[in-house]
Amino acid sequence: MERAALNIRYTSMSTGATDDQWIAPTQFTNDGESIHLRAWSFRHKAYRDYLPIRIEVDSSFQRRALEGPLPRDEDWLTLARIWLRPHSELSNDQAEAVRREFGFGGPLLLLETRKAMEFYFDRRWRIGAPGTRLERARTEYVPITTETVENA
Repeated sequence: MERAALNIRYTSMSTGATDDQWIAPTQFTNDGESIHLRAWSFRHKAYRDYLPIRIEVDSSFQRRALEGPLPRDEDWLTLARIWLRPHSELSNDQAEAVRREFGFGGPLLLLETRKAMEFYFDRRWRIGAPGTRLERARTEYVPITTETVENA
């Protein structure tokens, strides 16, 4: 199928506006709660995540051919390796209970996601939220290559 740009009417949660805009869809993904459409935004000149449910049904869905290749989506093509630990404000007994609860095999729990999905990772795991039981110990970013995918 030929890659194309689409015209959609999208309701933004950050501005509240519902506007027409041109996007070039590249990926569908799921953060464990919602499906997201990853697309190049011609308005913002950046890759963005769109929730299909926020695309208005009266969108024109007009298509136009892409004039050239899209920029490389560095955030999509980068793996975020996130090491979590029990929150530092927990008692030793609470920290041990958290390690059991989340299946830690050692002092840290390693989880991986694409860098583009980090916001959703933090929200789902409540990283930085009041009363959270987990916090990041460190994060490493690794470019995704064919070799990275094969070794995963």
